[in-house]
Amino acid sequence: MSGVVRRLSRAFVRPCPSVRPFYTGDTCEKQSETHGPIEPRVRRYGVLCMKRRDFLRASAAGGAAAVGASVWTRRANAVPFGEIPSDKASSMLPENLRAQSVLECFLYGGLIPWETYYARPGLGENNETFAYTNYAQMIKASEGCGFTEAGSTKTFTEFATDTAGQEIYFGPYMGRLMARPDIMKRLRVVINRHTLSPHEAAIPLVASGRTLGNPALAGLSTHVNRYFVDRDTAGDHPPPFSYGFVGGSNFVNNDGVLSLIAQGLHPGSARPLNIKLDAAARLTALLNRPTVGSVDERKQFDALLNVYFQQYAARLKREGGSSAVRAAKFSELLQASITQSKTDVIQSVLEANDFLPMQTEKTCERVLGVPPNLTFDTDPNSWGQTPNPTFGNLPAMNLRMATHLLTHEKYAARHATVVDVGIRQADGGGGYDTHSDGPWRQATNLNNFLDHLMMNINTPGENNPRKLDLDKTMVILNSEFGRAPARQNPGGQGRNHWPLGYAQIYIGGPIREEQRGIYGSIGEDGVATKFTTPAENRIAALLALGIYPFDAVAYSGSDAQGETQEGPAARSIIKRVLGHTV
Repeated sequence: MSGVVRRLSRAFVRPCPSVRPFYTGDTCEKQSETHGPIEPRVRRYGVLCMKRRDFLRASAAGGAAAVGASVWTRRANAVPFGEIPSDKASSMLPENLRAQSVLECFLYGGLIPWETYYARPGLGENNETFAYTNYAQMIKASEGCGFTEAGSTKTFTEFATDTAGQEIYFGPYMGRLMARPDIMKRLRVVINRHTLSPHEAAIPLVASGRTLGNPALAGLSTHVNRYFVDRDTAGDHPPPFSYGFVGGSNFVNNDGVLSLIAQGLHPGSARPLNIKLDAAARLTALLNRPTVGSVDERKQFDALLNVYFQQYAARLKREGGSSAVRAAKFSELLQASITQSKTDVIQSVLEANDFLPMQTEKTCERVLGVPPNLTFDTDPNSWGQTPNPTFGNLPAMNLRMATHLLTHEKYAARHATVVDVGIRQADGGGGYDTHSDGPWRQATNLNNFLDHLMMNINTPGENNPRKLDLDKTMVILNSEFGRAPARQNPGGQGRNHWPLGYAQIYIGGPIREEQRGIYGSIGEDGVATKFTTPAENRIAALLALGIYPFDAVAYSGSDAQGETQEGPAARSIIKRVLGHTV
């Protein structure tokens, strides 16, 4: 630990052995503890030089360096992150409408809007665009996934009227969702728009509301974890409040998805725990801490480490003070040590024997034939036990574990992020980056994900405490962008990236039957004409949990379109995204 302090001192002051000069003003008096004062010399280089011990003593007496002043001022004021200012309480969602937790489902690669949540029958039929780009293949893929009415007059199912007064329908890929009218009653589609087409740029923006390179780029799960960690002053909740199920598949070919759990400007204690279920054996081994030794040896190790930390912490306190100064990094290290000492609790929460084994359920995933004569293989024995022999059904496994953590009877999480990497890789990667094979991959992966999501949400009257209750948990279906209204290549079945008009879907939590519907609209060119932004959607999720989102490490009032003040910004976002007037 003393090495940390030495490095910090070098960053601010040039080191001065006892025989080197100490400069003051225009002269330099060379002092030595052993030799006494030495004659003045002319100042050189304009460099202030003093002994490190003098610097540290002066820093402790006079306060932290200016670069850390704002941080410690906020800490000293004891204002926890997300605290609602008294004069802004009326701008927040009422407590009885707030969600207790959030499950965010990120459909990696870009879900097609026109065949799912924003279909307009007739639009594009004459020039093979929108839902008619690959119409015949869309019908065949939908029927192959069990949407038996896909080729009938019910190819599209009426949903709601958008902000522009257009009748919007759900496409056949949403069959699993439409089979649950209790969920459809609490579903809100919010049109989104931005201008970043590459995955590497769009994912961080949509995940955080911030562009890549912004130091405040933090995932929603990090904001939520920070909020509840700050309030767990007694340490009654050793496991994290937020978890990520991000990556963990060779289907994901860039690390942009890690922005979903990015730390940003928050302390290390706010970072969610990322779990890769395809590496469950390694995770279990790490939690057992085999390099430290047996259970008793681990306890002894943790106790000794705690003594060292407490001794060092005492050196960071001003005389008569109760809290350490200039110790942000040390505080993070201390928090990490505390968390490490409680891995047994975390391991017990994960319940590895029940929730870490591979799931191998089969769905409509194996395509037979040659375009355009394609079909799904319906033989249950033709593809072995799993659609992906190496990883199993990762989306199903991640949803099962996330639901378990969000509903844990003692240490319930408040946020979980599940990335749907698909059970069949799209040609561009992930489950939905379909540049050449749109209908079959989109139908396969969305069918699988929605099927397992529905399994983890209580049906009316079910009241299973180990399933999600939509009065308590809000579900968000998110993606970095949509897919273009027209095919990417002549004669092909794929579409390019389309950030100019797509949506996020909110289910449950503050979304009641009165909020069901659509906010925003997309024109006949596929470009959104009334829309929300990625930052507004991140803010809305925090507001749904009762977390005040306006903070130097999070968002500002100007992140809301047309607003500059925090109160009006909150009210505007609550109305447009969540459908409530406050």
